[in-house]
Amino acid sequence: MAAPFPGRASLRAAIATYVQAGIDTATITGLATFFPHPPKITPEGDFVVASEDPGNSMGTVVYLYLGPVKHKRLGTGGPTSGIKAALYPVTFICFTRSASDKSQDCGAANDAFIDSMRAYIEANRTADSAGVVWQWGEGEAFGQEDIEEDFTMPRLLRGKMGLTQVWGTLTVKAWQQYYA
Repeated sequence: MAAPFPGRASLRAAIATYVQAGIDTATITGLATFFPHPPKITPEGDFVVASEDPGNSMGTVVYLYLGPVKHKRLGTGGPTSGIKAALYPVTFICFTRSASDKSQDCGAANDAFIDSMRAYIEANRTADSAGVVWQWGEGEAFGQEDIEEDFTMPRLLRGKMGLTQVWGTLTVKAWQQYYA
């Protein structure tokens, strides 16, 4: 009997658990809050890193988005079984905010966040998922892009006196393998 397809919910949960561990251990620099699904409203307090003074600095909030999935056959095993794979573009939608007087500080905080987030992804090819994530951060094929970063320049937020924000996305390919 073929093992069931792990699916979106299990992939999302595995990645959420892995990223939350990065927050809990302060391994991901500046990451304040991670949401597996975006809430309707994100309070300002969610941007405060647990170890920081909320009046002087802020951090990054990340929402997880799973893009369109591609399934493909990797191997045949007879008339009723074989190896299949599902490829997910996993996009982290990131908002870094800073209460600093200088917008450059927000840009620098965002750079530190991106570098540590990417390193955290690359540090564990399976996201500590016990087989739910076959691999991530390794691209779609050898020699292809692994992780894509796309971030804006820091900008002052209207109506939010003294707050600067950098918005962007970090996208990584995640694979699941299953038998079908």
